[in-house]
Amino acid sequence: MRNDRVHWGRPLAAAMVLVLWVAVASFWVTEQVNRQEEQASFTSLAEEADKLARSIEERVDSDREKLTLLAEILAMGEEAPAEYLALYQDTGSFFSRLELLLPGDRVVTADGEEVSAAGRLSFAQEAARGTHVTDRETDLDGQSPVVRHYVPVVRQGQTAALLCGVIELRSLAQELPYQPYGGQTAVYLIDGATGDFLVDTWHTGQQPGNIWALGSRPMAEGYNDAQLRQGLVNGESNFVVFRSQTTGEYLYFYYTPLAVNQWRVALSVPEHLVFARAQYVRSLLDRMLAAEGAAFLLYLCWMVYYIRRETREMERQGWEDALTGLYNRNRYQHDLPILAQEGRRELCCIFLDVNGLHELNNTQGHQTGDRMLQEVARQIRQDFGTQWSYRVGGNEFVIFAVDRDREEILRRTRTATRELERKGYYISAGVAWTPAPARDLAPLLQAAEQRMYEAKRSFYQNAAFDRRAR
Repeated sequence: MRNDRVHWGRPLAAAMVLVLWVAVASFWVTEQVNRQEEQASFTSLAEEADKLARSIEERVDSDREKLTLLAEILAMGEEAPAEYLALYQDTGSFFSRLELLLPGDRVVTADGEEVSAAGRLSFAQEAARGTHVTDRETDLDGQSPVVRHYVPVVRQGQTAALLCGVIELRSLAQELPYQPYGGQTAVYLIDGATGDFLVDTWHTGQQPGNIWALGSRPMAEGYNDAQLRQGLVNGESNFVVFRSQTTGEYLYFYYTPLAVNQWRVALSVPEHLVFARAQYVRSLLDRMLAAEGAAFLLYLCWMVYYIRRETREMERQGWEDALTGLYNRNRYQHDLPILAQEGRRELCCIFLDVNGLHELNNTQGHQTGDRMLQEVARQIRQDFGTQWSYRVGGNEFVIFAVDRDREEILRRTRTATRELERKGYYISAGVAWTPAPARDLAPLLQAAEQRMYEAKRSFYQNAAFDRRAR
């Protein structure tokens, strides 16, 4: 059987190499796709923040164009300022009302009131800056946070007033032109110079605070507060990762500059949202790898089963007599050393010879002789089983019995002989015993064979079966 193992070893090894190669290639491709998807997730994070930043800049520019046009109309002096402010105060993208800052730090409201803003607003300072957007400051009531968008009203080359679009920060979050990630992320508008929040959708219902006043955050490895502060102050586009004290999940805090003052747009996105697509693709790849692994496992199981089946078939063909189905002489030689160690009391050998096979073949043909041998084998299986039953020659059979009662063995031998005689077939049997285990089976085999020959001579001494009479 050694040659059979060599025969199956090469295709099995080739199959294993192929499976291993496909598995390694699959894991490599999966890893590459995962990396690309993770990079795509970071790119998407930057694109979402950039899209929001650009949309805010567009709204600010749109408001500036409207305020500039209104300031030019006011400069003509054809309408009363208060009526004009009331008429156009809802036309802005961000500003919710219009005011007019006059010399002497007086403010004309859309309601027609003229109030003093001394100590809060300075006409001289704001006029010196021309068209601009302020950073976070308080409204005339001294409480509400606002941002003011100023455009000069110029008459005869002089700034006669400042048209002001007032942006109320408490409602600015609802006016944002774009909601990143479908509104599932926190959005911040931060003054990079001071750290003041202009928009903070995470802490809704509260006065806008200051990012530095929130204190240190538990950063992920490789990130720190100094990196965040430096990035916001310098107007960089970057991100840090920290753990949310509220949800415990890692948050990706991405920030990018706006072309308005030193403002920065920032997004605080949960990790599961940042990598939603990557996780989906990863789950698909994992299922693919699992299915591939299951297919490989089934294939290997099938290969093992097939090889074992074919090997058993080869063994059967190599150890089994094709005509009778009993073990052949190859198996007989293989089993002799095993039989020598079998049993605790005694080992019996039964040597059978089929009488008249040669004559039957010559007179009735080999098919008839084959049927006789098959019938003898069937009787052997019936009376002695197949574990230790062998066809060792053309008409010779050897049977072993381990630790069996002598009388039972002799009875079964006689029964087999009678049953075969009843069908017209004759055998000669020799039975011998030796203590078990036995060091050498040669004496046992010789004794059984010798008794078989004695029985055979007795058989042919019978006139009815005398070969010389044929």
